[in-house]
Amino acid sequence: MEDMRRLILLTFLMIGIDPAMATGLDARFGKHYLEGAPVPAGSAEMQWKKALATSKRYNRLLSEISPFKGVYLRLEGNHNLDSGRDLLRYGLDWDLFANGRREAQRRHEKTVLERRVQFLQLLRDMSERAAQERHYLVDQLRTRVLTDWLKAKVQLVEQQLAQLRGALRAGFATREQVEQLRLLLKQTRERLQAQPDNTMAMPASWQLLLNQLTELQLKPHSELLARTLSQHPDLALQRLFQQRADFQRDWKDDLEARLYIERNETAASRTDQGTVIGFRVRMPLERPAHREELVRLERSLYEDQVQAIRTRLRQRIDQIIRRWHQHRAILKAHLYHLNTLERSLSRLARHARMALPSLPYSPDAELRVKQRERLDLLRDILMERLQLLDYLVDLGQLAQLPDPRDLFTETDRFRAPQ
Repeated sequence: MEDMRRLILLTFLMIGIDPAMATGLDARFGKHYLEGAPVPAGSAEMQWKKALATSKRYNRLLSEISPFKGVYLRLEGNHNLDSGRDLLRYGLDWDLFANGRREAQRRHEKTVLERRVQFLQLLRDMSERAAQERHYLVDQLRTRVLTDWLKAKVQLVEQQLAQLRGALRAGFATREQVEQLRLLLKQTRERLQAQPDNTMAMPASWQLLLNQLTELQLKPHSELLARTLSQHPDLALQRLFQQRADFQRDWKDDLEARLYIERNETAASRTDQGTVIGFRVRMPLERPAHREELVRLERSLYEDQVQAIRTRLRQRIDQIIRRWHQHRAILKAHLYHLNTLERSLSRLARHARMALPSLPYSPDAELRVKQRERLDLLRDILMERLQLLDYLVDLGQLAQLPDPRDLFTETDRFRAPQ
C-alpha cells in the first residue's frame, strides 16, 4: 500500500506540475502574446508620434513667415472732360501704423499665436487619445492573461481531479475532497466561458520591456519632472494665453502715419509735373479705457493657472513614480515567492520519490494547493507587469515621451534588434 501511495504521488507530480508552462503561462510574457491583430496603422499613438516629430519644423516655418511691411505702390490717373487735361500721379506710400507695418505685424503675431495654440491643443488631444488607446491595449492584455490563466487552471484541476479520483479508489482521498475539486473545476470552466474573445497582439517592444521591469531603472525624478514642466502642452498653452493678453486694443491701433514719395505728370503743362515727398499723420483723440489694468489682470490670471498646473504636474509625477516603485517592489516580492514556492514543490517531489515509510504526513493535498497557488502567482506576476506598464503610459504622456523605453536610463538593453 505504501508503494502504491508513492506511485500515485509521483505520477501526480510528474503530470500536474507543469500545466502552466504547457499553456504558455509563465512569469514572463511569451512569444504567443505577439500573435494576433496588430495595432492599426492609423492609431492615435502613430498620429501623436507624427505630430511630435513635426512640431519643431511647424514652429520654425511659422517663425520664418514675414509680415507685411506696409509699403504700397500707388497709381492714380484721371481725365478732365472740360479742359481735356490728363493727370497721372504715381508713387510709394509707407504706412507705419493703421493699415500698415504695425497693424500687419500685430495681425501676423496674433495669427502665429492662434496657430500655435491650435497645434498645442491638437498635440494635447493626441497624447490623451494615445494614452487611452494604450490603456485599452493593456486592458486587452489583462484579458488575455486571465484567459491563459483560466485555461491553465482548468487543465491543472482536471489533472488533479483525475489523480484524486484514483487516490479515492486506492483509499487515500475522501469524497469530500473530490467534490470540492469538482466544484472548483466547474466554476473555473464557467469563468473561462464568460471570457471575451481577444486577439489583440502585444507590440514586440512592450514584450522586451515588460520582461525586464525588475532590472531597469527609471530616469531620475528631477529629470522626468524637468522634462514634464518644459514639454507639457497645458503649460505651454497658458504661456501663449498670457501673450494673447497683450493684444487688447491700444490707441496705436487707430493711429495713422504715412510717408510717401510721388510724381505728378500733367500732359498740358510741364510746370505741374514734379516729384513730391511728404508725410501724413492722423492721431486718435480717444484712448481705450483701463487697457493696462485689463492686460495686467488677464496675465495675472493665466500666471495663477501656470502655477496651479505646475503644482499638479509635480503631484502627478510624484504619485506615479511612488506607485511605480511600490508595485515594482510587489512584483519582486511575487518573484521571490515564486522561487520559494518552486523550491517547496521540488521538496515535495523528493518526498514522493523517496521511500519514507515513516513519513508523518501525506504531501498530496499540500501539493495540489501549492500547484494552484503557483498558477495564481504567475497570474499575479503578469498582472503586476501590466500595472507597471499602465504607470509608464501615464508617465510618458506627462513627459511627452511616446516610447515608454525612453523613460529609463539603460535604453540600449531592451531595444528591439534592428
